[in-house]
Formats: sequence, C-alpha cells, structure tokens
Amino acid sequence: MKTVHLHIVLLFLAVAAMAAACTPSHRDVNNPLIEAANSLTMDITRVELTDSATTLHVELYGYPGLSVRISDKSVIKADGETYCIKSAKGITMNKWLRLPESGLISCTLTFQPIPVESKSMDFIESDDGFKLFGIDLTGKTEYPKYPAELPKDLRRNDNEKELPEQVFKCATSTVRVHLLGFREGMDRTVKLHMQPFLGSSESLTAEADPASNTAEFTFMQYGTMKAALSAISGASVYSHVWVEPGQTTDVYLDLGKTGRLLVERRAQEKTDEYQYFNYMCPAYTTGRYAALNRAYTHMRQDIRISLNPEVGFDADDYVSMVERAYANAIDSVRSNSRMTGMQKLYNEMQLDMELMKLAFAAPIITSASTNPYRLNMPKLEFTPEHIRRMLRPIDFNDMKYAIDGMDFTFATSLYDTTWFDKVQLADDNFYREYDEVRPLFSAAASDMLTDEERARLEHLTHPFFREACLTAEAEIRAAAAAAEGKIRIEPTPDVDDDSLLDAIVGQYAGKVVFVDFWNTWCTWCHVGFDNFKPMRSGDLADKIVWLYIADESSPIAVYKSTIADLGGVHYRITEQQMAAITEKYGLKGFPSYMIIGRDGSRDMRNDLNDTATAEKRLRAQLKK
Repeated sequence: MKTVHLHIVLLFLAVAAMAAACTPSHRDVNNPLIEAANSLTMDITRVELTDSATTLHVELYGYPGLSVRISDKSVIKADGETYCIKSAKGITMNKWLRLPESGLISCTLTFQPIPVESKSMDFIESDDGFKLFGIDLTGKTEYPKYPAELPKDLRRNDNEKELPEQVFKCATSTVRVHLLGFREGMDRTVKLHMQPFLGSSESLTAEADPASNTAEFTFMQYGTMKAALSAISGASVYSHVWVEPGQTTDVYLDLGKTGRLLVERRAQEKTDEYQYFNYMCPAYTTGRYAALNRAYTHMRQDIRISLNPEVGFDADDYVSMVERAYANAIDSVRSNSRMTGMQKLYNEMQLDMELMKLAFAAPIITSASTNPYRLNMPKLEFTPEHIRRMLRPIDFNDMKYAIDGMDFTFATSLYDTTWFDKVQLADDNFYREYDEVRPLFSAAASDMLTDEERARLEHLTHPFFREACLTAEAEIRAAAAAAEGKIRIEPTPDVDDDSLLDAIVGQYAGKVVFVDFWNTWCTWCHVGFDNFKPMRSGDLADKIVWLYIADESSPIAVYKSTIADLGGVHYRITEQQMAAITEKYGLKGFPSYMIIGRDGSRDMRNDLNDTATAEKRLRAQLKK
C-alpha cells in the first residue's frame, strides 16, 4: 500500500514539474488596451514580460516642439506592488526634449520584472507626469460597450423622431458631473463652460469629491442651455451637453475615452505631420435632453455643405450652387445608416444653420480673397430675393433653432444685423425679438438698463424675454449687495494718467507685486482667475501682492460681485487712465500681466499667461 502511495506522490510531483516547465517565462503583449490616461502625449504600444525585466515600448506624440521627458522615478504598478525603472533607450531620463517635426519620439523603458502572469498594470512617471492606467496584459482587443459604473437605465440607443424642445424658463439649475473610470492621480478639476441662450458665456470650476468622484455646479439659467464640460486637462477630455432650467441633471463622463484615443491613434497612418483627433468624451445624462446628449457626444461624422465655385460665377450661379450643395448634404444625412435618428435630426438642423451662414454672409464670402469658406470668387451683388431663395428650405416660425442659441446667433446676425428684414419676418416673430432682446439682456445683467430699454421690454410679444431680463437684473443686484461687506476698492491716486501705475505700485515698494489688468467682460480674464487660483491659495499667497486693475467699462455691479471671492488688492480706474497705461507699457489687450520686483523692475511678457512661467518668475523675484 505504501508503494502505491509513493507512486502517486511521485506522479503528482512529476506533473507539477512539467506544468512549471510549461509556464512561459517570456510574454509579449502588442497594442494593449488602456483604460485611461492623464495625457494623450504618451502611449505604450508593446509590453515585453520576462523573468528578468518588463520592457515598455513607448511613443511620445504631440505637436512639433512640445517639450517631453521621462523621469528616472518612473514606476509600474501591478498586483499591488511597485516596480522601478532600470534603464531607457532612445531617450535620456530626466532630460527635456522637444518633439521633432514628425511629432513622434519612440523609445523603450525597462523596469524590474513584474509577474509574467499579471493581467494589468499602471504606469506612473511622477506625481505631475505621465500616468497610464489599466494597461491590459491579457490580449483583449475590444473595449466594453458601456462603462461599468454607468447606470443601466442610461444604456440604450435612441431613434427619436423629433428634437427635444427648448424650455423657456428662468430658474436655478444643478449639474452633477460623475467622472466614470476616474483613477487616483488624475486631475479632479472639472470646468463647466456655459453657452447660454441669452447672455455671454461664463465658466465655473469645481473639484470632484474624492469619495464619489462627482463635481457639482449650481447656477441661474435662462432657457435651455448648451454647456461645455472639461476634465483631465492634460488629456483634453471635454464634452457638450444640453441642460434644462430648474432641474438637476446628472452627467456621466466616460473618462475611458482617454485610453481609447491612444489605441485609436495607433491605427492612424503615420505621416510626417502631427495629426489631430476628436477628443469629444461620450456623455450620458438624465433629463429631457438625455437622447440629444447621447447622440451629440457619440457622433463621429461631421456633415458639411461643400461648395465648388466655377470661374465666371454670378449671384444666380452662387445661389444655385448653394441650393444643390445643401440638398446633397441633407441627402447624405438622411441616407447615412451609421447615424441614429437623433443624430440625423441634429445634423439636419446644423445644416440649416450652415445654410443661413452661406446666405447671410454671401456678400462677405464673395468679396474677400480670404473668407470662412476659402472660396476664390469675384465680388458678387446680391438682392434680398437671392437671400430668400437660398433660405426657402428653412421655416423661421419653427423654434427648434433656439435649442442651439449661440450657433443660431452666429449663423445670422454676426454677418448681417438686418437679416430678419431680408427674410421678411413678422415683427412678433420669436427670432426677430430674440435678436432685439440680446443687447437688452446684456444691459439688464449688468444692471444698466435705461428707462427707454425698460419700456421696450413691456412691448415684447414673447413673455420669456421680459422675464429673463428682469430676473438677470435682480440676480446681479443681489450679488452686488451681498458683496458690499466683503470687498474694498482702493481709491485711485490723484496723479496724472501717465504716472498712475507708478503711484499705485509705489505703495508696495520692496515687495513682489503681480499685476493683473482685466475687465469683467473679458472671458479670458475669468479663465486667468481660475488658472492662477492655485498660486493665490498656495505658499505664494502671502508672499506676493496680488494687484487687480480694471476700468469703468466693467459695470460696477458685475465688478463688485466678481471681486467678492477673488481676494487681493483692487483698483477700478477710468477708461482714459487704462488707455494711458496701455500705451505706456504696451498692454496687449486683456488680460495682461506684469511682475514688479522688489527693486521696482517691471516684467511684462506675453508668456506670463502661462502659469508655470509666471510662477517661475515670481519665485525668482522672491529670491532676490
């Protein structure tokens, strides 16, 4: 009996030894799928796993001249363990390099060996460097259809027969942005850029909650709004969604798009020039516009009206060309089997608005050697009948175009402020009143409505316009009143205009001063506030004098509400005084930035718009 047992044991050991001998000690994974990345500049196209090393085949890709580097602190993480880099080939670690004209550098990075049987790994270059997450080592070739964290009730295809209607209502709205596939080490900052039906664009910033990976925004909304969302700044993740006023809209952003973009780019034909890609991130939302948002953020094809002018064209020929091109574009949308029903509806509406541009901008397009459509044509004379003929397919009594208010505005009054007369719209037509109300709304939102303008509101046919203007006025007045106890506007020194800046900064002699020239109506000024916020709240906060100078073109109510949470020292000077400073110091518009050293030296350069450069120069001044 003992002999039998011994034979069984020996047989088991022999099988185990054979299995061990058959376990591969070398494995290659080509074109691994990547779950997510914090940048689209670095890709790992091949992984070699052996008992002695793990080797990554890397492509660094971007626009020519982009500075890149690989840190000698780079690690890969697999199965809960960390493995350090050993060597690099094709690139010198810790040395900054500029990408060549091809926009591509290929190199290999060798690390300590991870277990050959590992199924996934992460690459972490440094805290602020490249990060690639979920690098698949099993040989998968396809991504799942939906993110694992996406609620099941949002996983559906759409074949709607109508576009959702615009909601004409003034109310407070909330947008909750859920970052699907978020990995520790990614940027938690989410930006919401509002593109409202009425008023100017505005940007809001929020940090995603660490527990839920969700960022929340609350704001007053005037009618249905299209908003742009951006996250993971280094990877250019962005999306567009429509939001209904007065509702809470949950937006689920699929950050897996970052990994898919890297994989998609491998299939692109390599050329000598840097290639650009569509970075639109799929968005799934709740609410009235869920189907439209899904359709829009999943579109992969942009249908345009293609014009091919011939020599000897006259105005009638131009009109005929536009009619044929529009009809062909509409047919291509309706016959496209890859588009969903909602995508077709939206594309048809966009083609209508492109037709508006071609009609209303016809005199410009045909009179300039360089124009939006790059047509080399002689100057042509158009009559109102030519314009109306091109616009026959469009029903200006259909309010569907209001769903994309900013695009509609661009398509019409940007080129021709009397477009509604050419189309012969009735005085009470919604779009005609919309064109009239836009400047009234801007005045109301700045608390600058005149008595005459207020009287005009009373004669509008569509009640939403009056409601929106009066609500915006009440909102800015309330914000300015709330700011009164929180702000201080410094008195302007009583000196001649040419000496004003010297008098202002002279009060802070011996200190390093960062001067921000801005105005409330400047969108990029507000972007700058967000970009410099980490410096204002970090270790430089109390070491630098943060000095903000605006002028009286900034409406006082808007100005007060803006600076309430900004901090720093504030001056509001006259437009004449700002013009004198602009001429003397060569300001290049707004925003402009200047660093004043302890010794009174002035450093004003365009590259101060780059926060990294500004921080470097500020720290250098502090050391003097």
